[in-house]
Amino acid sequence: MNILRGPKEYKKPVNAGLLFFSKTPESFFRGAIIEVIIYHDDIGDSLSEKILKGPLHIQLKAALEYLQNNVIREEVRKIKGKAEAERFYNYPYEAIEEALANAVYHKSYEMQNTIEINVRREKIEIISYPGPLPPIDNEMLKRNRIVVRNYRNRRIGDFLKELKFTEGRSTGIPKIRNAMKLNGSPLPVFETDADNNYFLTVLPIHKLSQKLSQAGTKPGLSFDQAAGQVPRKYPASTPQVTPQVTPQVRKLLRVVQEEMTRKEIQEALGLKDRFYLRESYIIPALKLELIEMTLPDKPKSRLQKYRLTKKGKRLLQQ
Repeated sequence: MNILRGPKEYKKPVNAGLLFFSKTPESFFRGAIIEVIIYHDDIGDSLSEKILKGPLHIQLKAALEYLQNNVIREEVRKIKGKAEAERFYNYPYEAIEEALANAVYHKSYEMQNTIEINVRREKIEIISYPGPLPPIDNEMLKRNRIVVRNYRNRRIGDFLKELKFTEGRSTGIPKIRNAMKLNGSPLPVFETDADNNYFLTVLPIHKLSQKLSQAGTKPGLSFDQAAGQVPRKYPASTPQVTPQVTPQVRKLLRVVQEEMTRKEIQEALGLKDRFYLRESYIIPALKLELIEMTLPDKPKSRLQKYRLTKKGKRLLQQ
């Protein structure tokens, strides 16, 4: 399987070996995590979060099971004048499986950004970093089939193929489109930016799917009953006074190593907007005493750095 390299007396695991056979690959690659966030409203005041860690294939399987149990549902519509009812899913499992497997396959594990799955009221967003390798751009993503010769993470692709998660033949996007079409769902959207910094897959909900008050709810169950957890409530206020640990703060804690400048943190998070970094990441973390300044008496110093507090380190280990 070629998961070790080096002389016989000093074998070392290759990256793919660590990602698939280490119990804690996130210890070596901080971005080797899948986050599922289910929004209960349109603005994010109420949400539930599931963080999945462990070997990549275990993460992938666990994330799919979580979505299948808590988000995907079959619906039945009676059609006047016909004996048979119309059956469909709010989201076809095959499309989600292919989209998530593609994200695991094609993301860069050198970056510390995690894979994010945002389940909103009328769509599922799966985002990974960075975007596709050139020459693929937004125009090419609109084609029915994309021929790619330059793959990222070929060894990861080999493992996923052996485990029957992917084909490794540039069939991911056509399969997602076909699964959505067969279910009667709107077509998916694939997106990146001009610099290919991210790859976003959007799966719209089936148009006939019931408009439930809670995103991801099974018929007859509240989301809390289905997911087995209580959603956190976030006050509709500015980020700097939010008392809860938001997903952004958790990401910040995972990237801070020793002492880091604002610029180093921004680069580690893959963010371009300095204001967004300050308002959504640094200030909330400071308010919660999860990070601290190295020069608290000179907050605007050009030598200012940030580090985790004991409280932040404890939270990171949970």
